[in-house]
Amino acid sequence: MNGWARLHAAGALLLAATAVNWLLAGSLGHGAWLVVLGLAGIKCRVVMREFMELRDAPAAWRRAFDLWLLVLVLIVASARWAAVGG
Repeated sequence: MNGWARLHAAGALLLAATAVNWLLAGSLGHGAWLVVLGLAGIKCRVVMREFMELRDAPAAWRRAFDLWLLVLVLIVASARWAAVGG
């Protein structure tokens, strides 16, 4: 896939994930918040890889940013779990 097609696919994925998040945000119960948080993490990773040019960065940088994102999502999920209880 060439550069422009890759960016268009990334943009379409971001739009679709945003639409799903928007639809689920109204029913944030019984674990729907986990889906919203997971999709937000996926969107962040797509932005970092495709629009911040991490796709071509050294492997150590890519792993560091992936680890940072994972820790961030886990902290947010833990805080929400502690505040609301599920």
